[in-house]
Order: sequence, then C-alpha cells, then structure tokens
Amino acid sequence: MSAASRLESYAGRRAAYVKYTYTVDGKSYTNDQVYSIRGTGGLADKVRRLVNDLPDPVPVFHDPKNPEASYLLLNPTGTGWIAGTLGVIAGLLGLLMFLAGLAGKATR
Repeated sequence: MSAASRLESYAGRRAAYVKYTYTVDGKSYTNDQVYSIRGTGGLADKVRRLVNDLPDPVPVFHDPKNPEASYLLLNPTGTGWIAGTLGVIAGLLGLLMFLAGLAGKATR
C-alpha cells in the first residue's frame, strides 16, 4: 500500500486526508477514506498524531464483494469513549429506576 497524507480543515475541525493505493486480487484501487465512518475529525494535534502513528505498511480493510469500498481505521478514537459513557449512564439510570420501583413497593 502506498499513501500520501495531509490535514484538512472543515468548519474549524481538522480531518486526516490520506490517499492510498492498495491491491486486491492483482487489481489496484485508490481511496481516501480513513475511517469506516466518513466526515470525522478532531483537534489538529490528535489528527496529526493519528496520521504519523499509522503503521508502515498500513493495513487496508475492504469489502471482499466490493474491493473499491475501503478504509484504514474502524472507528474514530473518540467514538468508543462516547459509546461507553452513554452505556454507563443508561445503566445507572436503569438501576435508579429499579431501586425507585422497589422503594415504591415497600411503602405500599
């Protein structure tokens, strides 16, 4: 895989732009999708570090049925933290509702 990279700015946020070429079954493809989710970005230092820390060679994930559809990283780094935080909040709310239901039954 060969790659060229730079930072681009969209509405004050930075996004990694990495154009890469990869080969599947002897045919070359070119793409610029970094994450499985398009349009993600962040602070310039984080994005620069992400691009600089990509391994060499960079593994390319592609759809075997449609090799033109590819990406380099599954999720933006912040996505896991957001999902985890929301899960913890939902769990705590569920626990509070359960305890409130028990307290209501005890007073009847």
